Amino acid sequence: QEVREWTVRCVDELIDRRDLARAGALAVTHADWDALARVALDLVRTSISVLPVDTASRWLDRVPPSRSSAPELRLLSAAVRLARDFADVSVDTLVDEVADACRARHDADAEGVALALGTVAAQSRGDIGRLLSMAARTTGVPGADGHPVVRLAARGIAAVVAEMGGDPEAALEEFAGAPLDDVPAPLALAAHRFRVHCLLLAGRADDAVDAAERTMATGGNRHSRLMPAFARWSSGDPSGFLGAGRVDSFDDYAQPIPGANSRDAFVTEACQVVMLSSCGHRTRSEHVSSPVLAAGRF
Repeated sequence: QEVREWTVRCVDELIDRRDLARAGALAVTHADWDALARVALDLVRTSISVLPVDTASRWLDRVPPSRSSAPELRLLSAAVRLARDFADVSVDTLVDEVADACRARHDADAEGVALALGTVAAQSRGDIGRLLSMAARTTGVPGADGHPVVRLAARGIAAVVAEMGGDPEAALEEFAGAPLDDVPAPLALAAHRFRVHCLLLAGRADDAVDAAERTMATGGNRHSRLMPAFARWSSGDPSGFLGAGRVDSFDDYAQPIPGANSRDAFVTEACQVVMLSSCGHRTRSEHVSSPVLAAGRF
């Protein structure tokens, strides 16, 4: 009993420090599935679009079937499915079931995280009907206005719906009211990426370059770090990847992107091929292209 109490305290301390990999490993080692559920929720909350799939999968593989029905662990399972295949519609069912369970136990935070994951899944597939459903549900989450993550989810859903409806300026207005300073860094990074995307669609390439360089030049995976160069290319300046030695470095981009989900891998490779091809680097474009592009579901 004493060991269990110390395990719980250590897991909670590691969660507070955002050392989720160690927290999850400790919970798994001691078969403390309640503790793992807390870690799982925090992992999804802080890495909705940049989930460490291998780590999450290892945790889930260790959970006995009798404990796998916890809403937090089912949410992590949904996040793993989405990361592996952004077109997997089974994610929707899991998200709805988890959100219902969280509403029943009056857990607005967990419900908001589930709806945010559902929004990412719907946006990845371009499913406007599902996005509208997520938008309506998010506005009904108790205390949505007072919780940074839930508030960002609500604003983010509204922004995605506006962008998919052809109004990137309205999407930017939604993000203007989003609390990016009060949410975990990976969530803020995902929001910044979408904001840069909307700035480019709105014809504000210079603003997109400034935003991308301030928020994504060094953070996240290759998809995020490519955004400043892509924004400059969109504004008519290819120097972001055509400087000394830069084109040759694109040969490395044919390799898998560590930590990227299937959608990010697709978008990253598509951007790279377009930029290289536009500057006459046809051979390198073919080298970068991979089965990820060949299997694109658009």
